Amino acid sequence: MDKKILRLTLVVAVSLFWGTAFTGCSDEEDTPVAYQLKKEDIRVSQPEGGFAVVIDQLLKVQVESESDEGISYVWLLDGTEIAQTKGLEYMFEEVGEYELTLRVSQGESRFDYPFTVTVTFENIEPAPEGATAYVTKVFDFVPAVGQFTNTLPVYKEGDTQEAMNEKVLAAIGNNKKGMISLGGFGGYVVVGFDHTITNVTGKRDFRVLGNAFYSAANPDSGAPEGGSCEPGVIMVAYDKNQNGRQFIAFVKKEFYHIFRDRRTMLILLGMPVVQIILFGFAISTEVKNVRLAVLDPSNDVVTRKIIDRLDASEYFTVTARFHSPQEMEAAFLKNKVDMAIVFSERFVDDLYTGDARVQLVVDATDPNMSTSQVNYATGIVSMVGQEMMPPNMSAARLTSDIKLLYNPQMKSAYNFVPGVMGLILMLICAMMTSISIVREKETGTMEVLLVSPVKPLFIILAKAVPYFVLSFVNLITILLLSVFVLDVPVVGSLFWLITVSLLFIFVSLALGLLISSVTRTQVAAMLVSGLMLMMPTMLLSGMIFPIESMPLILQWISDILPARWYIQAVRKLMIE
Repeated sequence: MDKKILRLTLVVAVSLFWGTAFTGCSDEEDTPVAYQLKKEDIRVSQPEGGFAVVIDQLLKVQVESESDEGISYVWLLDGTEIAQTKGLEYMFEEVGEYELTLRVSQGESRFDYPFTVTVTFENIEPAPEGATAYVTKVFDFVPAVGQFTNTLPVYKEGDTQEAMNEKVLAAIGNNKKGMISLGGFGGYVVVGFDHTITNVTGKRDFRVLGNAFYSAANPDSGAPEGGSCEPGVIMVAYDKNQNGRQFIAFVKKEFYHIFRDRRTMLILLGMPVVQIILFGFAISTEVKNVRLAVLDPSNDVVTRKIIDRLDASEYFTVTARFHSPQEMEAAFLKNKVDMAIVFSERFVDDLYTGDARVQLVVDATDPNMSTSQVNYATGIVSMVGQEMMPPNMSAARLTSDIKLLYNPQMKSAYNFVPGVMGLILMLICAMMTSISIVREKETGTMEVLLVSPVKPLFIILAKAVPYFVLSFVNLITILLLSVFVLDVPVVGSLFWLITVSLLFIFVSLALGLLISSVTRTQVAAMLVSGLMLMMPTMLLSGMIFPIESMPLILQWISDILPARWYIQAVRKLMIE
C-alpha cells in the first residue's frame, strides 16, 4: 500500500513540474488577447425618424461591427424572435407600429438595441369602419351553357339582367353560403366589395368557395367528403390611382400565353433563324456546279484553254466529252448534262479572221437559270479569246466590259435577306397577332376582359406589346445572322434601318389586330392573314420576282403592300 501511494505521489509531482515548466517558458506577448464586445462597437443603419416601411415591402436593416468573434445576433419583434442573422430582411403583413430589438451577445455580455418600425399603406385606403369581408355587389352575371344553367339561380320569364344580379347577390353575398352556376367554360360573374382588399403576402386575400358535391356512391365509408370539384379562373382588377399597373398586368398575361405555348415560341423564335439560314444558303439563284459537256472537233490550244478555264471555275464542271451531235442529244435526253459547248472546226485559225464559232446548248427548262448559265459561259469564252490573241492583233468582234455594282460576287443572299426580313416580320406581327383577340372570343374570356376596369384600347395595346418586343428581338437576330453568317453588309445608316423596321412592325401589328377584330374564329383569322398578307408579301413585294416584270395591274396591287416599300428601303439602306 505504501508503494502505491509513493508511485502516485511521484506521478503527480512530475506532472506539476512539466506543467509549470511549459507555462513558465511560454511568451506572454505571443498569447492573443480575445476580443471583448462593447456596446459602441455595434452600429445600425437607421434613418432619421426611425424605420418606416410600406406593407408588403421588404425592410432591410444593415449592421456593422468591429468584430464578429464569438458574437451572436438575435432579432426580436415585440419580444418574439424572428431572425438570428446579423442583418435583417423582413416583410410586415399588417399596418401599425412595432418594437424591433437587436440583441447582441458575447458570452455573458449582452446588449439590446431597440428601434421603432412604422408600417403603413400606400395608395390604398384602409377598410372603413363597419366594412364587411363578404361580397356586397354583383355587377354582371353571364352563365354559359352547362349544368344547372338558369336554375342556380332560377331564371323566370321576364327577369332582367339587374334582376338576375340581385338573385346572385342573394345567393352568395353578405355571408350567404349559397351556390350559383356558371355553366360550362366561358361563364362568368363580376362581384365587388365595400372596401379595397389588401394584398398580404403569405395570406389569403379573399376566398372563393367552389362546389364540392358529396359523393354518396363512394364504397369507402371512411373516405373524406367530396366528389365533384370544379375550379374556375379568378381575375382581380383595381386601378384607383390610374398608375397603369393593370396595363402592365395585361402585358404580362400575354407574355405568359406566348411562353407557355411551345408551338408559338417555335414560330416566333425558331422560324426566323431557320428562314434566314434557308434563304441565305439553301435557296440560291447563283450559278454553281453546272454539268458541262464538250464537243470539240478542233482540239487546238485555244479550245483546250477555254475548256480548262470553264472547268476551273466554280460555275461549271466538265463531266463528258462527245464526238458527235447525236451523243450530245442523247445525254440531254437522259438528263446527264445541263449545258454543252460546241466549237467549230479549225477554231484557232478562224479566230484571227473572225470566223470562229462557239455554240452553247443549254437545258432551258428553267429560263432564268439557263440565261445566267449562258451569260457566265459567254463571259469566260470571250475573256480567253482576248487573252489568246497576239499583242499586235485585235479581235474581230468586241466583247462587252461588264462591271457589277453593289453585289460583285453576285450572291443571292444580297437579294433574299431584305425580302426575308419583311416576310418574317409580317409573319410574326400580322399572323400571330391576328389570332390573339379572336382566341379570346372563342374561349369566352373576352367578355371577362371587357368588364374589367381597363379600357378596351389598353387591352388591344397589351396584346400588341409582347409581339412588338419579340419582333424587335427577331430583327436584331436577323441582322446579326445576315452580317456575321451570310456576309451581307450594312453599308447605310443602322439607325434608319432599325427605325424603318420598327415602323413596319407597327404597321404589321395594326393589320394583324384589324384582322383579329373582324374575324370570329382562329381558322378564319389565319386564312385571311395568309391570303391578304403572306401570299402578296411573297409574290408581289419584289422579294422573289422583280416588280418591273409584272403586269401593270399586279404592279398597282404591289404599290399598296407595306412589305414592298419596306423591302425596297432595306435594300437601299443595307446594300446600296
